[in-house]
Amino acid sequence: MKVGHQNGVRDSWKEAEAAINFWQALEYLAPQSPPAVKLEDSVWEFERDAVDRELPWRDSKKRAILDRQIGPNRKFQLFAGILNGGYFIESARRYLSADPIDNSELRPTSPAACVVLNVNGEGMASGQVFVSTVPWAMGQIANARNQSAALDFRGFFGIGGLEEQIREKVQDLMVERRLLARITCEVPSDESTAEETTPVPRVDACVEGDAPAVAEFRPEPPPLRPVTSGDVQVITNLVFELSGWHPEQLERWRIQALWAPESEAVDSEASKASQDDPLNSFYAEDLEDVGDAVAARKIGVGLEAYLKGEDSIGRVDLESEVDRLIDGVHPSKLPAGCWPAKFPLVTAQQFAVNTVMNDLADGAGLFSVNGPPGTGKTTMLKDIIAAVVVNRADVLVDFDTPTSAFAKRLGIEDYQYPVYELDARLRGFGIVVSSANNGAVENITKELPGLAAIAPGIDLDYFSVLADSVAAPQKAKQRAATQERWGLVTAVLGNKSNRSQFATRFWFSGLPQKKTDGKPQPKPDPLRLRSLQDLVKTGEHGALSWEEARSQYRQARKRVNGLTRMAANVADAIQLNTRAMAEKKVALATLTNNEQAHIGQKEAVRRAQASLETAIREDERAVHQVSICKTWSNADAERKAQQKAYDLLRETVDPAALDNAGTGHETAVAAIRGIQTDMEFHFRGKPGFFSELFRTQYSRRWNVRGVELEQQLREARVREATAADRLAKEQAFGRKLGTLAEAVAAANRHEANCRKEVERTRISLDDICRDEGDAGLPARLLDRLTQARDRSAIIVRDARDTLGHAQTLLGATQQRIDEAQSRVTRADADLKKAQRALSASEVPADKIALWDLSKLDRDSLHRAAPYEFTALFEARRDVFVAAMKLHQAFVVAAWSRLSRTLSAFVSLLQGNLNVTQIEKGPIHLWDAFFLVVPVVSTTFASFPRLFRSIKSEQLAWLMIDEAGQATPQQAAGAIWRSKRSVIVGDPLQLEPVVGVPQELMAPLLKRCSAEKQWSPPRASAQTLADRANRFGMYLGEPDAEERIWLGSPLLVHRRCLDPMFRIANSIAYENKMVYGTNDDDGPDGIGPSRWVQVQAEHSDGHWVEAQALRAMELVEQLTGGVLKQNGQFKVYVITPFRTVGGKIRQLLYRRYGEVSKGMAGTVHTFQGKEADHVVFLLGGNPSSPGVISSFAGAKPNLVNVAVTRAKRRLYVVGDRRFWTGPSDVHRIFNRLAEHLDNVPEEIPA
Repeated sequence: MKVGHQNGVRDSWKEAEAAINFWQALEYLAPQSPPAVKLEDSVWEFERDAVDRELPWRDSKKRAILDRQIGPNRKFQLFAGILNGGYFIESARRYLSADPIDNSELRPTSPAACVVLNVNGEGMASGQVFVSTVPWAMGQIANARNQSAALDFRGFFGIGGLEEQIREKVQDLMVERRLLARITCEVPSDESTAEETTPVPRVDACVEGDAPAVAEFRPEPPPLRPVTSGDVQVITNLVFELSGWHPEQLERWRIQALWAPESEAVDSEASKASQDDPLNSFYAEDLEDVGDAVAARKIGVGLEAYLKGEDSIGRVDLESEVDRLIDGVHPSKLPAGCWPAKFPLVTAQQFAVNTVMNDLADGAGLFSVNGPPGTGKTTMLKDIIAAVVVNRADVLVDFDTPTSAFAKRLGIEDYQYPVYELDARLRGFGIVVSSANNGAVENITKELPGLAAIAPGIDLDYFSVLADSVAAPQKAKQRAATQERWGLVTAVLGNKSNRSQFATRFWFSGLPQKKTDGKPQPKPDPLRLRSLQDLVKTGEHGALSWEEARSQYRQARKRVNGLTRMAANVADAIQLNTRAMAEKKVALATLTNNEQAHIGQKEAVRRAQASLETAIREDERAVHQVSICKTWSNADAERKAQQKAYDLLRETVDPAALDNAGTGHETAVAAIRGIQTDMEFHFRGKPGFFSELFRTQYSRRWNVRGVELEQQLREARVREATAADRLAKEQAFGRKLGTLAEAVAAANRHEANCRKEVERTRISLDDICRDEGDAGLPARLLDRLTQARDRSAIIVRDARDTLGHAQTLLGATQQRIDEAQSRVTRADADLKKAQRALSASEVPADKIALWDLSKLDRDSLHRAAPYEFTALFEARRDVFVAAMKLHQAFVVAAWSRLSRTLSAFVSLLQGNLNVTQIEKGPIHLWDAFFLVVPVVSTTFASFPRLFRSIKSEQLAWLMIDEAGQATPQQAAGAIWRSKRSVIVGDPLQLEPVVGVPQELMAPLLKRCSAEKQWSPPRASAQTLADRANRFGMYLGEPDAEERIWLGSPLLVHRRCLDPMFRIANSIAYENKMVYGTNDDDGPDGIGPSRWVQVQAEHSDGHWVEAQALRAMELVEQLTGGVLKQNGQFKVYVITPFRTVGGKIRQLLYRRYGEVSKGMAGTVHTFQGKEADHVVFLLGGNPSSPGVISSFAGAKPNLVNVAVTRAKRRLYVVGDRRFWTGPSDVHRIFNRLAEHLDNVPEEIPA
C-alpha cells in the first residue's frame, strides 16, 4: 500500500511528505556533468597518472592555444571523481532494488563529476574545493536499513556537516602537500555556503583595538607548488572515503580553462570568493526545512494547496462559463490603481488581476495564470504590483507623522546603532519576483523601471537618478547621459555579485569623500552614480512634502473611487438593461405563446366538460338499465326457484295419501274405541275379593284377559298416534304445496311486471331473443348491460381525467400569462431604471455600446479592454503615480529613523550582519526595504540564501515567472516562505530540465512511495499551481488521456504575425488563442516566412554544414551585416540541438565578432525572448530519425517556443523529407510545413 493511502483513502499530508522526500532525492542525486572534451572550448582530459608537463599550465602547446583562445588572464577548473553515466545509473538502480536494464536500452548519459578544484592561471590551488552530494546520497541509499522508511539525506550541508568536514580535511591535505598555505584562523561568515564564504585571515589571540600579538618564531614553510595528477588522485580518494561510498570505476579527469579578471588569474583568494558551487543543488538544503514544515503540518495556505495533489474544488471553466469571466472583470472588482501603461488590460488579464487582488490581498493562498507566448504576462504582473503598492499607500496616507511608523526599536545583538521596527500595518506588502530562468527574472525587473514601461506623458519620477545608478553597467562610474528609468521600483538581487553591487550603489554611491586639508574639493560629476543616502542628504530626492503628497493621493483616490462607483453603476445598468430587454423579450414571447395556447385550452376544457356530461348521462342510463334488468333477473330467478321448489315438492306427494291417512286414522280411532268397549264389558265381570284373594281360575282368566286388553289398547293407541302423525304430515304437505303454488303465482306475476318495466325502458330484447331465444333472457341481458355500464364508467373516468388535464393546462397557462405579465412589468421598470442610470453617466456613448460584454463574440470579448473608460483608466494610473509619490515623500519624511533600519538591511545584504543577531528575524529589515523598493527579484537558485531565516508566509507576495520551466521542488521553498503566490507560466512551452536520469525516476518514486504526479518534467511548478486553481480552462476532450487544466489563461496573442501565430495556436493550443497582433508595418525584407529546403546529404551528428551556411546567408540578407537595431537583435538563429547551437555560434562569431553573442543557441536559451526574424536551424542526423519522435517532435513545446520568438518572419532551414517523415508521429513538423506552405506571397507596395 502506498504510504499516503490508508484503507484506500488518500492522505494528502503523507503524500506531500513523500513528494518532498522524492524531490530531495532528485536534488541530492542530480549529477553535474563536467564540460565536454573539446579543444575549441579549452577542455582537456587526463589519465590518473598524467605527467605534470601535460597539464595546461605547464604544457607550452596548450598554453599557446590558450593565449590565442582566452588570453593571458585565465584560470582553470579541475573536474575529478568523474562517474560514468551508465555505471552511476546501474549502481543507483541496484541500491534502489530496481530491476536491471539492458545496456542497449540505456540512453546516452553524461558523466558526473564529484569533485571540483579551482586553480589559477599558474596551476596554484585556491583552496576552494567543491564536493558533490552524489557520493553521499549513494551511500545513504545503499546503507539504508529500513527500506520502507523515507530516505534520509540530512547531515551533508550546514555547520558541522559532512561538506564542511570534507573541505576542512581536503584543505589540511592540500596544506600538507604544499598546495596551500595554512591560514591560522578565520572569521566565520553567517553565509557559510560555497557561494558566500569568504574566509578572512586573522591572527590567533587578537584583541579588538590592540595590535596583534607577536607570534612565536616558526621556520619558513616550504614554497607552494602547482597541482599535479597525484594531488588529484589523493584528494579524490579522500573525498570518496569521507563520503562513505567509493565507486568501482572512474573516468579520466578534466580541466577547463576560463577567462578570469586579472585579479583572479593570479590571486587564488579572489577566485575563491567569487565562485558558485558548480556541483550541488541550490535546493537540497532548503527542502529539508520545507520537509520539516510539512511534517509539522505548518506550511501555509499557498504551499498546502501546491502540495495537495488533488483537483481544485468547484472548478470554473472560463471557456464555457463565460458569465463567470464577465463577472470577474466588473468595475466594482477593479483595484484602485493600475500600472501607468499606454493601454488598459484585456479581459483575461483583468480577470486574473481582479481575482488575485480580491481573493488574496486580504488573505493567503496561491493563484496560477497560464500565459502562452506573447499574451502579456508581464503586463498583467505590472498591474498586480501597482495594486499592491496602492494598497500600502492606503495605509501610508493615514500616518500624520511618517517617523511614527518607526516607534519601536528592533533588537539586534552586537549592533551598535539603533534600528527601528516598521509599524505592523505597513508590513506585508513586499513583492518578490522569482524564476528558474535567469532571463525571465531580468526581463521583468529590468522592464518595470524603464521609461518604456510607462505611457508617454506620465509624470512619474521615483528616485530615477538612483534607479539609473543602480542599473548602470557593472564597472560604470557614471549614469547614462539621458534618463533611462522612471524610478527605483525593483532591485535585482539574488547572487552575491548582484547583492554586493546593489548594496554599494543603493547605499554608498555618490557620498562625499572625506575632506583633504588644504585641497579644494573637485566639482562633483553631474552624471556620477548616486545612492539613496546621497540624494536624501543633499535634498536632491525630488520628493513632495508629506502633506502635499497626502493631499494629492487623497484627491486621486477620491476621484478614482467616484469614477469606479459610477462605472460599476453603469456596468450594472447595462447588465440590468441587457437582462431586462432579454427578460422582456422572453416574457412577451411567453405571453404571446401562452395567450394563443390559452384560447385553445379553454375550448378544450369546454369540449371535455361536454364530453363528461354526456358520458355521465350515458352512465346514469346504463346504471338505471342495469338496476331494472337486475330486478327482472332477480324476479326471474325467484320465479324459477319457486317453481322448482313447488315442482320438487309436488313430485314427492301422493294425491291419495291424505285420504288414506285419514281413513287409517279413523280406523285406528275406531279400534281404540272397540277395545275400550271390550274393556268396559270386561271390568263389569271383575272377580270378587275372595276370588282375587285366592286366585281362582276365573280370577286368573279375568286378569289375563285384562292384561291382553290393556296390551291391545296400548298397541291401538300407538297405531292411532302413527296414523295421526301421518295424517298431520300429509295435511302439512298439502298446506305447503298450496303455499308454494301461491308463491309461484306471485313470482310469475312479479317477473311479468319486471319484464314489462324492462320493455318500458326501451331495452331491445329482440336481438337477444333472436340469437338465443328467451331461455335465460334476463341474466343474459343483465350481463350485457353490466358490460355496457362498466364501459360507460370508464368513459366517465377518462372524461373526468381529460377535463382535469385540460383544466390543469389552462390553469398553468393562465399562471404563466400572469407571471409573464408581471415580468414584462418588472422588465419595463428595470429598463427605465437602467436608462436613467445610463443617461446620467459620464461614459461616452460609443464606449457604452461596447460595455455589454455578453453580446461580444469570443474573440472580441478577449480582445476587449472590459468596460473601457478612459477617464477611469487615467484616474487609476494617477492613483498609482500618486501612491509612488506618497511612498517617496514618506521615505524622505521618515528618513531619520528609516535610514537606520535601511543601514542595517544593507549590512545584512552585504553579509556583515548575521540573521541570528536579529531578535525578531530578518523579515523586519526586509519589510523596511520593501517600503522603499517594492519589488525584489532573484532566481530560485539564490532564493534560500537571499531569504535565509525567512519562515513560512513571512514574505507577502511571490510572483513566479516561466513556472512551466521550473521543477516543482525549485519553487517549493519560495512558496513556503510566501503568504501569497502568483504563479505564471505555460506548460506547453519548455518543460523543466531534470538532472537525474530518467532511468532513476520510477525507482525513486517507488522507494519514496510518491505519486507520479510529483515527477518532473511531467510535473512543473506551473502544473501543480494550475491544479490548485479553480479558475481555468481545459485543453483536450473530456475523455482524452492528456487533458490539461490551465489556470486562468491569457489568450490574446500580441507578438507574432501569421503564420507563427497560426502554427503555435494549431500545434499547442487547439486554436484557442486569439489573434491580437497589429498589422505588419515593417519592411518586406527577404520575403515571406517559409521552409528553406536544404537536404541533409552530409552531416556530422546533427550538424549539417550546408544548412548552417544557408542560415548564415539568411542572417546576412536580413541584417545587412548590422545585427542589432536599437540594441535588439534583428534575427535569432535557434536550433533544437546543443552541438548545432555551439557551431553556429562559432560561425557567427567568426563573421561578426563579439556583437553576435546571444543571437544563436538552442531553443531552451530563448524562452522569453523575441526578435523580428527567426532562423530555425533544424540540422538533424539523417541516420537518427528517432530524435524527432523522442525529442524535437515528441511534444509541441519545443517548436512552440522556437516559432513564437519570431515577431514578423520565420525561416525554417532543414531537410523537409527528414523532418516530416514517418518519425514525425505527432505531425508537429508536418503542420509547421503546411502552415508555411500556405503563407501568401508578399506583393510589393
